[in-house]
Amino acid sequence: MADNINIQFNNQPDNYWPCRGRSFLLEMLMLLQSLFRIESTNALELEKVGKHNEIIREMHLRYSEADYNPKKSRNLSGLRGFAELIDFKRNTGKTCFEYLEGIRITVAENLLKNTLLEISEISRRCGFISEKEFSKFFISLKKITPLNWRAKFPNPYG
Repeated sequence: MADNINIQFNNQPDNYWPCRGRSFLLEMLMLLQSLFRIESTNALELEKVGKHNEIIREMHLRYSEADYNPKKSRNLSGLRGFAELIDFKRNTGKTCFEYLEGIRITVAENLLKNTLLEISEISRRCGFISEKEFSKFFISLKKITPLNWRAKFPNPYG
């Protein structure tokens, strides 16, 4: 997120400034919404994933880092880490990587739908090493290329 803020302010002004500004605000709103959802879960859900709140919060904050590995999180360290990973899947229904991929694909879908950012910029913001890796991931989940998926929606700028 800090890299996105730096790029946002250091690459201005250019033709893509309004698009980057909109995408930055959208990304911040999505982060706040996801963190609010974590904080305001009902008692039953909180009891179910409560002990995993820290790793879930960390994933929401660090999804844009390409080198981020939830298995190496400070919240899953030591010999208990493996047991915690199994417990995470049992309680959330997803592995740590599936949960992280879910965050990344949601952000990507919103950026594709609501901005005109280039695919390379979206892939970087969603934590992918390259545009090719992002496209391959997106196609595997959605069975459509990112550009073809974007074409289904009206131009966000009218």
